[in-house]
Amino acid sequence: MRRMCRSGWVKLPPEAGLSRLVSEVREGIAQRTPDRDECLKWLMESVGLSLAASEQACEYIMEGKRVLGMVPTQSRVIAERFFDETGGMQLVLARPFLRADQQAWD
Repeated sequence: MRRMCRSGWVKLPPEAGLSRLVSEVREGIAQRTPDRDECLKWLMESVGLSLAASEQACEYIMEGKRVLGMVPTQSRVIAERFFDETGGMQLVLARPFLRADQQAWD
């Protein structure tokens, strides 16, 4: 995976490309979730997933969108606050970033 910068092409680490692609697929599913059949068709034809994998991916993103109200992407971080069984407040940041990017949040 390469991307263009001012000095020319820069080779990205494999996980950078994967992270970007996962984010694009998640966003693509989120945009198509009102129509499950359209979402499945897109995943099979454009992404290359099997029917079973497409159904699983579509259901996973649809449920996350239902619970969180939106889907985390490269450009959207979702913060979720909850209380654990001991009453302690916890904060979860949902984001599909690279490991190097996650370390800044941890």
